Amino acid sequence: MKDWILPLLTFFIGIGVGSYFTSLAKMHKPWSELTEREKRLRIGLLITGVILLISGIVVFILRS
Repeated sequence: MKDWILPLLTFFIGIGVGSYFTSLAKMHKPWSELTEREKRLRIGLLITGVILLISGIVVFILRS
C-alpha cells in the first residue's frame, strides 16, 4: 500500500464521522434544557472528540 493512502483514508473517515455526529447534535435539546448529567456527558464527548481530532491531525502530519 502506498504511504499516502492510509493517512488520506483516515482523514476522510474522520470527516465522515464528524459530519455524522454534527448532524446528530442538531437533533438534541438546547443547552438550557439539559440535565447536569447530560451536560457533563456532552462536555466529555466534546473533549474526547477534540483530542481525537488533534491526534489524527498529528498522525496525518507525521506520516506524510
